[in-house]
Amino acid sequence: MKIPSLLKYIGVAMFLTCLAIINDFILSTFLTGLLSAKINISLIIFLYLSYLICQSHLMAGKTTLFLINLCVICLGLFAGLHIIALALVYLAMIWLNRVLLCYSSALTILADLALCVLSGSIVCWLLYNGYGYLTGLWCLLLLQSLHCLVVDKKTLRQSQTPATDNFDYALRAAEKALLQLFA
Repeated sequence: MKIPSLLKYIGVAMFLTCLAIINDFILSTFLTGLLSAKINISLIIFLYLSYLICQSHLMAGKTTLFLINLCVICLGLFAGLHIIALALVYLAMIWLNRVLLCYSSALTILADLALCVLSGSIVCWLLYNGYGYLTGLWCLLLLQSLHCLVVDKKTLRQSQTPATDNFDYALRAAEKALLQLFA
């Protein structure tokens, strides 16, 4: 497990949720409730997508992906979509960004899709049952932080140094077994 990475993404989720609460307070004084909620969600999702792009180790295509995300978020914001449809469009953007930036195998892509479907269904349930959009946004970001636990082949192949003790040898054997399962 990648506990430091999980804690990092949980911290990002908490930071973005706090920022969303502050934005909600500021935007609700100037705009109506639904418009301020849509702008707030769009801003937070754009920041999350930008964070995913910045954390990627890919060198090419980051600017293009950043601009595509910006265009899709602006189109989704000004298209007049319902807040649930807007959340689902943004969730699809999160999944597509992670597919392009993080994963190389079909199994990990499907695992991340399952995580996105689970978080999307929970957000829809929360919004449908009258919970606030900030609660739904917090649950979405918190569940999306679990994506770092999806093991990818690239992550497993990075450890090519020889084993120095019994623990390292057992770890390499487990990683090799996982690679054989994924292949």
